[in-house]
Amino acid sequence: MKKINIYWNKRLLYIRYNRASEKFDDLEYHYQTDSDGNLLRNRLYSVSDDPNLASVMEDDIEDMGAFISAVNQINTDNNYSYDAEGRLVKDRQEEIDTIIWTVSGKVKEIRRTFESTKKNRWIYERFLWCRERDIGNWRGCIRC
Repeated sequence: MKKINIYWNKRLLYIRYNRASEKFDDLEYHYQTDSDGNLLRNRLYSVSDDPNLASVMEDDIEDMGAFISAVNQINTDNNYSYDAEGRLVKDRQEEIDTIIWTVSGKVKEIRRTFESTKKNRWIYERFLWCRERDIGNWRGCIRC
């Protein structure tokens, strides 16, 4: 049986999962806050996980490194980055270098980092999600 414990402090801070009485995640979510801990922006910048739990499950979320809270670095040096409108534009752990948005607020294209082992590029083309594998060798579309 799976047990889930959720802890709150003005916003979601962390979740602990137990599977067969074995903990495999101990997550803490990092947002921009002021010196009193009050939320300034509802943007998730980083997730911390207990590094001792990394080998328990292969497909769970991994620690995203140290959280940088400095105002001039919070949007550039953490795992997630956002544009001026608050839309997600980068996810380092998933090897997403750029997310391009349309003027209507829909994702137009998702580009991987050059070093990415995933090498998929997603393109939204009027009611279709198209995935290009190895940048052009294979293309499959999913009707939305």
